[in-house]
Amino acid sequence: IGILGLVSGALVAYAFRVINRYRKQLDEGHAEMVKMRTAMNNTQKAVVYLGLGDRLYNQDRKQEAVAIYRKAGSLLPGDAEIHNVLGRIYSGTGYYEDAIKSFETTLAADPNFAEAHMEIGLAYRRQGDAQKGPDAETLRKADYDKARIHLKRAIDLRPNYEDALAALGAVYRRMGDDERLSQHDAKARECYEQAREYYRRVQIADPSSSYALGNVASLSWFLGEKNAANNYFTLAEAVARIRIMNAGRSPEIYWDYYDLALAQLVSGTVGKSETTKDEAIESYKTAIHLTPGIVQFDSVLNNLYLLQKAQERIHRLDTVISMLEAAKSK
Repeated sequence: IGILGLVSGALVAYAFRVINRYRKQLDEGHAEMVKMRTAMNNTQKAVVYLGLGDRLYNQDRKQEAVAIYRKAGSLLPGDAEIHNVLGRIYSGTGYYEDAIKSFETTLAADPNFAEAHMEIGLAYRRQGDAQKGPDAETLRKADYDKARIHLKRAIDLRPNYEDALAALGAVYRRMGDDERLSQHDAKARECYEQAREYYRRVQIADPSSSYALGNVASLSWFLGEKNAANNYFTLAEAVARIRIMNAGRSPEIYWDYYDLALAQLVSGTVGKSETTKDEAIESYKTAIHLTPGIVQFDSVLNNLYLLQKAQERIHRLDTVISMLEAAKSK
C-alpha cells in the first residue's frame, strides 16, 4: 500500500503539473486572443479616425485633421504601413516632426523600405526649408544632410528611383541657394550643377517628366546657359501640355500647369511675345487655383526666386511671384 500510495501521489502530482501546464497554455492562449482582439479593435478605430481625418482635411480643417490622425497613430504605435501613410500626410501638411517620427517607425520595422527612406528624406528637406530663428542656418544644414543620407539610401535600394532622384536634386539646389546667399559662388555653382545632374537622371528615367525638364531648364538658365535652357523649356512645355491633356482629374495636375506656365513665360521672353506671356499668366492662375497648400507654393516660389537672381531677366517674373505670394498668404 505504501508503494501504491507513493505511485498514486506521484501520479496526482504529475496530473497537477499537466493541468497547470494546460491552464498556463490556456491562459496564454486567452491572453493572445485578447491581444489579437485588442489589435483588431484598435485597427478598426484607426480606420474610422483616418476617415474622419480625411473628411476634416478635405474641409480645409487641417489642424483638427492632424489631431485625429495622431489618435489613429497612437492606436497602432508599431504598425509600419499605417505610419508610412500618416508620415506622408504629416509631411504634406507641414507637420515635419510628426512625419519624421512616423517614418522612423516604418523604417524600424523595415530598414530597407526604399519609399520610406525617400519620404523621410523629403520630410527632412521640407523641415530644413521651414527653419527660422537665430539657429536656422545650422538646423537647415543638419536637415539637408539627413535628407541626403536617406535619399541616397533610397536610390541605393531602388536605382533610377525618380522621386528620390528629384528630391535629391531639390536638396542640392537649396544647398546652392544657401551658398549663394553666403556669397560662396563657386560652392553654389557646384551644388546647382549637382542638382541639375540629378534632375537629368530623372528625365532619363522618365522622358515624360515635365517637372524634371523644367528644373534642368531653370538651372541651365540660372547658370547662364540660355540656349540649352530654352531648348529644355520648349520640351517641358510640350510634355506639360500632353500631361495636362491626359491627366483628367489628377489631384496633382497643378504641377503640370506650373511647368507649362514657366515654359510659356520664358518662351514669351525669348520670342518677345506679349501674347505668350499673357497665356503664361493665365496658366499660373489655373495652377494657383488648383494648388492645395503652403508646402506646394513654397516649392514653386523657391524655383522662381532663383530665376529672379539670374543674369538674364525673365519678363513678368516679378508679377508671377507676387501672385503666388498673395495666394500663399490667404
